[in-house]
Amino acid sequence: MTIFSKVLSSGLVLGCLVQTSLVVRAADNGGSGPLQFKFELNHPVVFAAVSTTRTTTDRTVQLDTGAKTAVSTNLVEMRYKLRLTPIRQLADGAWTLHYEPFEFEEDLDTTANGGHVVTSIRGLDIKSTQNGIVVVDTLKGLGLTQAKAYKQAVYTRLLNGYFDFQPNGVIAKVSGDLPFEDLWNESTKYQVGFFDIVFSADPVPEGGSWNKVLALKDLEGIRLSEPGIMETNTFVRQNDAAATNHLVTVTVSMEVNPKNLQGNMDAMGQYTALNISEYQHQKTGKFLFDAEAGCLRKGDETETAKLMLDMLVQGHMMTVSTQLSIRSQFDLLSN
Repeated sequence: MTIFSKVLSSGLVLGCLVQTSLVVRAADNGGSGPLQFKFELNHPVVFAAVSTTRTTTDRTVQLDTGAKTAVSTNLVEMRYKLRLTPIRQLADGAWTLHYEPFEFEEDLDTTANGGHVVTSIRGLDIKSTQNGIVVVDTLKGLGLTQAKAYKQAVYTRLLNGYFDFQPNGVIAKVSGDLPFEDLWNESTKYQVGFFDIVFSADPVPEGGSWNKVLALKDLEGIRLSEPGIMETNTFVRQNDAAATNHLVTVTVSMEVNPKNLQGNMDAMGQYTALNISEYQHQKTGKFLFDAEAGCLRKGDETETAKLMLDMLVQGHMMTVSTQLSIRSQFDLLSN
């Protein structure tokens, strides 16, 4: 489900999927079939999504004249809707869906280098202030040159195209214009299914659980040395004795905290070695799934991450500390 924030926000990317495994733990088959996504030809499914991302980054460089520190904070809230329209069912049971985001809104609040920038985006209408002074207002024809940078980012968020969507929730193929394919082929590497949930191929009874494991080899352009980081997402089908209308509650949790990881990054055409002294990543979430309709009704997920690293920059030691939190929510509007 954090696909909504990870693809559409400028927050910290938390890894590159290079391999996956699925492990099921359950007492029995529960007397029913596996949970699966279902679609109806030419019948669109519409969701409303909102995500809030908070990022704080502290950079300290040891210079000959002493330590120099710069702190930046960034708060981004996005609200938009998306439409998934099934256009054909494939032989393996997957559906080709047309993906279409619309009614995009974004609010940004950034503080860095003593400056405070507040920006409001409504579609392609943009208003921005710097230290309280209006510098961009497209409706009034103010700051149109500066607005182009914001619009370039918005354009990528409004791209539409096609997914081959498997019944377990995984995107098997992306197709469309090259910018759409490039964006989503890269973004889906960081995701546990389109909605951040992947169902087991086997029936899972109430109280049963299954795992989805991601092997991370990359963190925001930082290439990790072997073996990288293994993140195990544990899904649990909750005991819903009082549930009605075939609604099923599934929770997800994940936590890793490796230390002293080695890696490198490309800085102006040169590889720079670095040490990640600490990497913390936690995730918790809850999904409400209509088992009969084969559709998610809502999702609410929170992720936090902390990254601390040391590296040499032009002969000077730099320490970077980044803290990130993302809350992503979505609700079904129609199906």
